[in-house]
Amino acid sequence: MNPNLESSFFSSMIFFAGILVFVAMLFYIFPPKRMNYLYGYRMPSAMKSPERWQFAQRYSAIAMLKCGILLAAISVLGLFYSYSEKVDRIAAFAIIFIAVVLLFVRIEREIKKLP
Repeated sequence: MNPNLESSFFSSMIFFAGILVFVAMLFYIFPPKRMNYLYGYRMPSAMKSPERWQFAQRYSAIAMLKCGILLAAISVLGLFYSYSEKVDRIAAFAIIFIAVVLLFVRIEREIKKLP
């Protein structure tokens, strides 16, 4: 079976995975030093205290990196299993949406465990 590099599923998933990995590395290497409204993980739960802010920045960067790697791994399926372009694109965006929602839920759950 020859890989289909033109698969909409593969290209959408690998593009988003790459963005997630890039942003995660950026946040991990250059975390925001102070609370701000422009850069970093800026949900209200993370902005309740400086300790929560610092934890949220590090935890969200690591969680985004893991999510990006997982999405990149899932994207490989698109190389070998392809349907119509419309179905591939809908499947990719559905998986991306679910991954992002679960990412936020996971981060928020960990932040709320803090005192």
